[in-house]
Amino acid sequence: MALNQVPCVQGSMVITDDGIMVAAALGDGLDEDTVAALSSSLVMTLKRSLKPFCEEIPDEIVLTASEGKLVFLGLGPAYLVAVTKKNLKLESDLVEIRSIARKIRHKCEFSV
Repeated sequence: MALNQVPCVQGSMVITDDGIMVAAALGDGLDEDTVAALSSSLVMTLKRSLKPFCEEIPDEIVLTASEGKLVFLGLGPAYLVAVTKKNLKLESDLVEIRSIARKIRHKCEFSV
């Protein structure tokens, strides 16, 4: 199943851990530049903030807002970012998103 076909997912993108967008497939009403800038800023801020405590940021981050969630899943030196509706179901939808990220991680080899 493609990530954007998961019922709660509105769009997705891949960004490098230094904030560069690699690919995006966003749904209607989601501006690619805005989502990329927000995602990049969040990854960079987390890296800076967590540096005193750990070498790298977590492989999975779920940020919740009033209108939805941003799910970041590590792909090595990149992140899969899923923009979801607020009704993301942890027991089924998030499991499906993780499964898709795992498949991407196994099929793609990222080089920096």
